Amino acid sequence: MVLNSNKIDTFGTFLDAAQRTAPSPPKFAPPYPESGSQSRLGLRQLGPVLFLFRERSAIPRTDLQSVQRTIGLDFEAFLETLRFLLQSNMIMSVGENGHEILTLTPLGCQFSDILAEVM
Repeated sequence: MVLNSNKIDTFGTFLDAAQRTAPSPPKFAPPYPESGSQSRLGLRQLGPVLFLFRERSAIPRTDLQSVQRTIGLDFEAFLETLRFLLQSNMIMSVGENGHEILTLTPLGCQFSDILAEVM
């Protein structure tokens, strides 16, 4: 999927537009395996994204699709992870509309340090 990021004003708008255009999973599929591995699945999604933010000081919004391919998460999981990280104040969006840059917050740094120890 390719979104024209030049026509999208804010990062929140980008996430909303991307999720609207992403294919929906089948309605009958449970969101997580029933074996109680919900937290492990979350760590598998969060870990690679947080570690990438630790390696790079900032990620421009325009680079997100190439970053997603590098990490290897499917597009929907990547968007879900970014939304969670933003809502949890682990990453933040700074800059003017259309030119936002995502950066790791101090909380995100602490959490990624903990993840690095357990993964």
